[in-house]
Amino acid sequence: MDGRIQAADRILIIRTLVARAGEKDNLAWWDSDALSEAGSYVLRRLFPRSAARAGVRLAIEAATIRHRTVLGEQKVLSLFCLGEPWDSLVDGRIERRYGGPNLPRVPESLQWASDLAAALKEGGLLTDSDWEAPESLELFESNTLEIGQVRDAHGLPPEEINRLASRLAVSYARGEKGRLVVPYLRIL
Repeated sequence: MDGRIQAADRILIIRTLVARAGEKDNLAWWDSDALSEAGSYVLRRLFPRSAARAGVRLAIEAATIRHRTVLGEQKVLSLFCLGEPWDSLVDGRIERRYGGPNLPRVPESLQWASDLAAALKEGGLLTDSDWEAPESLELFESNTLEIGQVRDAHGLPPEEINRLASRLAVSYARGEKGRLVVPYLRIL
């Protein structure tokens, strides 16, 4: 499988886990129930053949909107806005990954942001070295966390986008229930 496709699949799984963690019945970071038990029930009734895809799309969109609201018009990359071509590639993978039994194990209840980091590590999406990254960084008043900088938002190779996605994902552990911390990379 192409390295870009593997990276896109990995990012999609990370986005799905973070989106699920941020839903109202978990860490309450955004206004979504799409992947919760209740949301899944409703979506199965509305979209019997594509409920999983619909749930993932809705949850990721809720997270994306919340990130854009917090970050505003800054020139940054976040887990839910990696720029082109990555966002289109990841979005296109939803149809392939969620067309059947490919839904990643999404923890039903996450009450602490550290539970999210543990779930990501358990799923092989984070390494021990990823855990160390966000603790030493300064959290801004706006509950944003600049974890680094990138020169070229376009054309990042798969290895680099994987590394950046891991660093962004583990940084959510700085949040708390009801208090989202939005990690980002400044574009130079």
